[in-house]
Amino acid sequence: MEGEDPGQSSTQGLGAQRPSWMDDMMTELSQRMESVLQPTHCMVSDISLRLKALEQKVADMDIGWKKEVIALKEVLRAWQPVWSSFLD
Repeated sequence: MEGEDPGQSSTQGLGAQRPSWMDDMMTELSQRMESVLQPTHCMVSDISLRLKALEQKVADMDIGWKKEVIALKEVLRAWQPVWSSFLD
């Protein structure tokens, strides 16, 4: 330890000297994680796209219903004088 920089720990620099089995293990772990995360990522992306499409359908339906209500109100206003004459 004598002669070492006091700011450095004795374990620093081991990453460069790690054994090949550790590299193999890290590679295998990375591959396993990717094999789990890739389908999950695809599933979440698919759900996101479907949700956006569903939101658009709901917005379109809402616009359609509002137009339908406006049209029905106009018809009812047009018929209001006729109904009033029957009620008198």
